[in-house]
Amino acid sequence: MKNQAMKHRITSLCICAALCVILGIAFTACGGNETKVSGDMTPGETVSTFLDAFKNQDEETLKQVYAGESNDFLSTYEDGALDEDIPKEILDGLLAKWFDFDYKVEGEQIAEDGKTASVDVTITTYDMTKVFNNFYQEFMSRALEQFSGSANSVTEEDYSKMAYEILQEELGGIKDKDHEGKASLTLTKSGDQWIVDEITEDNKDFLNAITGGLMDVLNDVVNTLGAGDDGE
Repeated sequence: MKNQAMKHRITSLCICAALCVILGIAFTACGGNETKVSGDMTPGETVSTFLDAFKNQDEETLKQVYAGESNDFLSTYEDGALDEDIPKEILDGLLAKWFDFDYKVEGEQIAEDGKTASVDVTITTYDMTKVFNNFYQEFMSRALEQFSGSANSVTEEDYSKMAYEILQEELGGIKDKDHEGKASLTLTKSGDQWIVDEITEDNKDFLNAITGGLMDVLNDVVNTLGAGDDGE
């Protein structure tokens, strides 16, 4: 069996999923949903506006309260810039789950100089650790069952087709929002308005919370692949 092909495909799927969040706030431009942003909002209210804009894919509002770039991610992958081999329905399924989250602002802390602040949030969403752990186990099981003894004739396309089918099944099967993650977002005062600081890969707590634990899955996959490569 082409173990490396399987490993690379599994890793590719997980990393592709993470790109939706890691490489920028992923949303489509929906001009009609713009929220009026006032300069007297507290840091907590600003974070609520930011998260609502993310959920509603409201580009114009997001530009007013978020310091990072607002990338039109969907048009990017529709044009094939991300990975032409990854079906659009897979990314559609992932984005639909990520936009459908609940949150609660737990508290805010403003620095003594009044120029910076942090806001604690709890995000409840679909558990991607279950999706990808189930995907990984099912992929390995089916690969052993279907391709055992025919490794030389199995192509990476065969593995890919099966992997996409399994991942789509797992995404369609998850119905409950039972993953809860806690994170903090930092803000900076610009004039009389609070702005959410750019979210980078360093804010692992927020990325993990908003993706339903996907960052934990990625770490596990990378560690597993590394251990496997050492043993080959």
